[in-house]
Amino acid sequence: MDGLTFGGGFGLVAPAPFRVATERCAVSMPETKIGFFPDVGASYYLSRLDGQIGTYLALTGTPLLGRSVFEHGLATHYVPSSRVSILLESLAALENPTYAQINEAIEDLHHDKEPADPVAPLTGAIRVALDSAFSRNTVEDIVTTLQKIETSDAGVDVVHWAKITLTTLEERSPTSLKIALIAMRKGASLGLLESLKMELDIAAAFSWSFSRFPYRSDLGD
Repeated sequence: MDGLTFGGGFGLVAPAPFRVATERCAVSMPETKIGFFPDVGASYYLSRLDGQIGTYLALTGTPLLGRSVFEHGLATHYVPSSRVSILLESLAALENPTYAQINEAIEDLHHDKEPADPVAPLTGAIRVALDSAFSRNTVEDIVTTLQKIETSDAGVDVVHWAKITLTTLEERSPTSLKIALIAMRKGASLGLLESLKMELDIAAAFSWSFSRFPYRSDLGD
């Protein structure tokens, strides 16, 4: 993942046993921005991230960038983009490679975090606040919890995060938020195929709803 990995791009990557992120990587499921919901297996994969990070990503569509993609569990490895060509050459040189050989080739080029590297965004007090808010089972309760955090003495960074998150949710489709939350909660207890079937059914329901209100040229731009 050496660039934008949004929506369907993430759906292609998520099942892979090796998901290598670089500093140029950006991963997002932005569907609630366009009145849809995170699909392509998102209800399965995101619901299995640690805590409520997956729910947060599904509802807000906020992208994870660079090393944070690895640190928050969406990538299995982190390799600087300057080493990607070396990695590809190493993999190409393997004959009938095993899982262990591929993993070793990637690990050899893995870049450990430096003290000067930025801290992953969803950690510490912000992570505590995130889990508290996005563990709620209705969008209304999530918003209410964020509003309480915004006016609390939780700290400047946490209050700022809550404010930004509330603004983000206000910009999303209310219907999409509710459907995405339900899908995330159900997907947590489903297998991958069951999750994909559920998402297909939801997508079909969206399409049916849209078909009832076709575009009308006489309504103007």
